Amino acid sequence: MATISKITLHKKRKGRYHIYIQQDGSEQYAFTLNEDVLVKHALQKGSSLSQEQMIAIKKDEEKSKAFNRALHYLSYRMRTVKEMNGYLYDQEITDEEKDEILQRLLEMNLLDDAAFAESYVRTKKNTQKKGPLKISVELKEKGVAEKAIQGALKQYTDGEQLEHAIEWGEKKQRSYKSDSIQKKKQKLIQFLMQKGFSQSVAVEALKEINFEADESEELAALTKHAEKAVRKYDKFDGWEKERRIKQYLYGKGFPFEKIDQWINDWNDEDSK
Repeated sequence: MATISKITLHKKRKGRYHIYIQQDGSEQYAFTLNEDVLVKHALQKGSSLSQEQMIAIKKDEEKSKAFNRALHYLSYRMRTVKEMNGYLYDQEITDEEKDEILQRLLEMNLLDDAAFAESYVRTKKNTQKKGPLKISVELKEKGVAEKAIQGALKQYTDGEQLEHAIEWGEKKQRSYKSDSIQKKKQKLIQFLMQKGFSQSVAVEALKEINFEADESEELAALTKHAEKAVRKYDKFDGWEKERRIKQYLYGKGFPFEKIDQWINDWNDEDSK
C-alpha cells in the first residue's frame, strides 16, 4: 500500500498533475495524470493506493489521453463516426475503451454524421463546385449513411447544379480546340458527369453554352485532321481514298456536310 505524499501542477501543460507517493520509507514519483482522472479517483495528499487502484488509475489515464487526442483530431475539422473510429483504432486502446470514447463524443454532439454531411455538401458545392453525385460518393466513403447524405443534398438546388455545370463546361471546352463541335459536346458531357453531375444536368448545361463562336475553330480542326487522313491513306487512290478519309473524319465527330465541303475543296485544289 502506498500513500500520496505530494501532488504538483505540471509547469508546462495545463490540467496535468504529477503524483508522488510515500513507499518503502521514501518519496518517489508515481505518475502524471489529467485533471479528470484525478477528480474521478478523488486523489489528494494522504490518499492510500493499493496496487489494484494504481493499475486502474493508469488505465483511466491512458483512456483520458486517448480522449484528448480524439478532441485534438476534431479540432482541425469535423469528423464522421467512421473516421474517428479508424483514428481511435490506431491509438492502441481496447475495443471497449474505443467504443466508450465514441459514445462519449456522440453524447457531447462532437460527432454527428448528419451535421457533417450538411457542412460537407455546403463546402464542396460552394468552394469546389463539385456535382452532387461525386459529393455523395465521397460521403459514402467517409461512412455517412444514405439517409443523411440525401438529406444534406437537398440544399444543393437544381439551379445551382446547372449553374456550376455551365461554368465547368464553358471553362473546359477551351481545351478541346482540336475537336469537332459534336466530339466536343460528347467530351463535355463525359467531363461533367465525372465532376458529379447527372447526364440530364450535363445535357441542359450544353444547351446554355455558346458553340457558334467555335465554327472557325471547328473548320481549323477539320482541316488538321483531314490533312492527317490524307497522309494516312496516301497509298490509296480515287474513291477508296475519299471513302477512308470521310470515314476517318466522321469518326472524329465532324458533320457530313462539312466533310463533303472539305473534300470538294481538296479535290478542286488537287486538280489545279
